[in-house]
Amino acid sequence: VYSLRLSREVSILMIVVYAAYLYFQQKTHRHLFDEQPACSIQPSPRSNASPSAAAPAADSDERPEGGAASVPVPAGANREEEGSGGDDDDDDEEPEYSMFFAIAATAVVALLISLLSDFLVDSLEGAAEGLHLSKHFIGLVLVPIVGNVAEHASAIMMALKMKLDIAIGVALGSS
Repeated sequence: VYSLRLSREVSILMIVVYAAYLYFQQKTHRHLFDEQPACSIQPSPRSNASPSAAAPAADSDERPEGGAASVPVPAGANREEEGSGGDDDDDDEEPEYSMFFAIAATAVVALLISLLSDFLVDSLEGAAEGLHLSKHFIGLVLVPIVGNVAEHASAIMMALKMKLDIAIGVALGSS
């Protein structure tokens, strides 16, 4: 009876946290989650001035009035000028695999996962006795953590790449 009550309380808490995340993502901080280009070059505050007034002479050691030196743009940072076409052609990509292969691969993987799940469930009792842990702890804490290792690693990698919207989405989506 206690574990049923605890399960319901935790599920309600998770729903509330997820709803708060959705509110945060869609309403209060929408600008953080909008798609932005990987490398954006900010125009200088003097962009409305004439070209001769905006840039110092090439042989001059003077900096523009703002005091900041120009920053070199890394090679390939402005892809649109190089003719790659940007992200507009992503929808026109050909699929790598046929529909039959994709469905067959999904069915095979689902079958393998169900077999591995049976092996895992059968081994939990022996692991609980050997590790001196309760079955509830192993089933409610350890199995979900180990089962979602790939998602946790993806969330950490996205966070390290400063793609926090994806990292939060993966972390909350896996829970």
